[in-house]
Amino acid sequence: KKRRYSQTLGRSLKAGKKALVIKAADILDNSYYYYLAPGKQLHHFLLEKMKDFIEKAAPFIRNEIVWKDLNKQYHRVSKLNS
Repeated sequence: KKRRYSQTLGRSLKAGKKALVIKAADILDNSYYYYLAPGKQLHHFLLEKMKDFIEKAAPFIRNEIVWKDLNKQYHRVSKLNS
């Protein structure tokens, strides 16, 4: 899963800003269901994936509303897991 995610992120970064905005919206939409993940290990992986995307996409889409919303959602979801 980690390798597949890394490849997807790499393709998104190469594709540019539009692809990153779409990917951010996808991650944000899916994040509302992270609490349904079976087991802490999968939930932790989803949070890591979300954080990794936020950090790597920031130089390209930091000023986009979807990135800001995703960042806020990450902090909300990660606090729930604490």
